[in-house]
Amino acid sequence: VCSSDLTRILERVAAQSGVTAQEVEQEQLRYIWLRKKVEMSEVADAIMFLASAAAASITGQIIGVDGGMHWES
Repeated sequence: VCSSDLTRILERVAAQSGVTAQEVEQEQLRYIWLRKKVEMSEVADAIMFLASAAAASITGQIIGVDGGMHWES
């Protein structure tokens, strides 16, 4: 779980596009159903749950902690 990678990606896309990283981030929110950035603490919460005894019966699943991200074609 590393948010610095996302920050670098946003900055690179912004530099290539001639806009700010904040503008790129706002544009990306169009593709997230909840219209908010997922916080690293939310990802960490999911990891902690999956590592706990409460998730002992969960196997072989992909758990998306992405706010409902979707890509339009």
